[in-house]
Amino acid sequence: DAFGYCYELASVSMPEATTIGEYAFRGCDALTSVSMPVATTIGNSAFNGCSALTSVSMPSVTTIGEYAFYSCYALTSVSMPMVTTIGNLAFYDCYALTSVSMPEATTIGNSAFNGCSALTSVSMPSVTTIGEYAFYSCYALTSVSMPMVTTIGNLAFYDCYALTSVSMPEATTIGNSAFNGCSALTSVSMPEATTIGNSAFFKCSALTSVEMPAVTTINSSAFMYCDALTSVSMPEATTIGEYAFCDCESLTSVEMPSVTTIGDEAFNY
Repeated sequence: DAFGYCYELASVSMPEATTIGEYAFRGCDALTSVSMPVATTIGNSAFNGCSALTSVSMPSVTTIGEYAFYSCYALTSVSMPMVTTIGNLAFYDCYALTSVSMPEATTIGNSAFNGCSALTSVSMPSVTTIGEYAFYSCYALTSVSMPMVTTIGNLAFYDCYALTSVSMPEATTIGNSAFNGCSALTSVSMPEATTIGNSAFFKCSALTSVEMPAVTTINSSAFMYCDALTSVSMPEATTIGEYAFCDCESLTSVEMPSVTTIGDEAFNY
């Protein structure tokens, strides 16, 4: 709490600071800009509640702690080219955040960008793990570039209404409800995915094509209410959970030569 609740503090320039401790600027609701060119670590809740903060210049930061920018409502863009780890709830409810560029980030914590309703694009080419609820209710998100992702957590992109396509060539696990309610999603390409979680693509009503040749397990309600889905080819699939393709009213062809188990009402309509 070094500067915590310094209500009149408007700007910070600390060219030699390397570490920002926990709660360091928490509640500094007049703070608009921060420049710390050599800082490497941002502690938990460091800028939590800095509701007027619009810009952050920290080109050397590698670690962003939990709740670090929680409820920084005015923050519009973040460029931290050296960041590798983004903590849980780090940018939760940053309503004005429109773009994020973190080319070295490998881990996105749970709910890291949850509620960032203005976020339109994310470029994180090195990310391998997306935590639960990471982009939950990011209503404006249209594109995601994460070619190295292997794990997509539960509800990671839940209700991302504007998301139209997903290409994650290294992803192997898709969590429960990961893309649930992504009603604009038309295509999915995940050639290495082996497991599709419960309700993973539930109510993806615009989804027409799915490329997942390595999938072995399709869990309960995975594609339920995917009204536009016309064909499915998953040659390695062995298990189809209950309601998996229930109410897929346009589905005309299914190619799953390896399936041994089909759950209750899997294709019911």
